[in-house]
Amino acid sequence: MKFLHKNKLTKMAKDIDFKPYIDSIQTTIKDISTAIGLETTTPEIERARLVLQLRLQRLSENLIGALGLRGDPNISFMLCQSFICCAWSTFIIKAKSVDKRRPCEDRKIMKEIVEGLEEAYREIIRQSTEYGKIYDRKP
Repeated sequence: MKFLHKNKLTKMAKDIDFKPYIDSIQTTIKDISTAIGLETTTPEIERARLVLQLRLQRLSENLIGALGLRGDPNISFMLCQSFICCAWSTFIIKAKSVDKRRPCEDRKIMKEIVEGLEEAYREIIRQSTEYGKIYDRKP
């Protein structure tokens, strides 16, 4: 991978404006709702997810280029896709937590989720890092 240490990765993430990625996903979801419907049946949900997956793939490829990542294409792809998914998920949960059109209890739950995301991602990273140590063991 292009980056050498965590500070460089943090700088790279800070240099990227995630708003266009979030907006692209929002637009895609709006277009899906218009074209497919409200995604209430299993076939509609599956079609919507396929369209969204294709958008995520393109956005991830764009982010790989924007970050100038080289090396293992699978790592770059998954890393960028996770960045975009994290950005959009956090955005939409936060947006729903402050949307006065939603019931107060729903907003409260969304707020709690947003407040817990950083710790949740830290735990995911901790577990994954621990599991990644298997490559340091002899077979």
